[in-house]
Amino acid sequence: MVDNESNPVGRPRKYEPDGLAEIFEVYQVWRLEHPLKKPMPTKNGVVDVSIERPMSLREFCVQADISRETWSNYCQLPEFLEVTSRIRNIVEGEQIVNGLVGNYNGNLVARLSSIKDNQDHTSGGDPITGTVVFVPQGEKPIIED
Repeated sequence: MVDNESNPVGRPRKYEPDGLAEIFEVYQVWRLEHPLKKPMPTKNGVVDVSIERPMSLREFCVQADISRETWSNYCQLPEFLEVTSRIRNIVEGEQIVNGLVGNYNGNLVARLSSIKDNQDHTSGGDPITGTVVFVPQGEKPIIED
């Protein structure tokens, strides 16, 4: 897992690609074995319910004992590209699926995954100009020139 010879300049890398993949598998098992507790109200009071711990790259970095900067550096190295892409796809895929089914906050998942909702708010390609006024039902709008 640890490689002290592949990085002749500076500090040795903590992991090589295979080692990073192995520690990710360890992380996946760990998070399933360590669920979160969520207080849920019942008619008899509040009960802590176990819920699956969400995957996150930040938590993976903590488990792997690497900084976010080290993770970013690994993502830039050609020999790590396949494993870091796979890890990112697994984490983001799980977040997106759980966001879609309502297990996670969909807005937060979209922000974490850099998903944007681009909607064209124009009129035939031209920007909408003027003032939009909402008039309560049953009342007449007052138009001033």
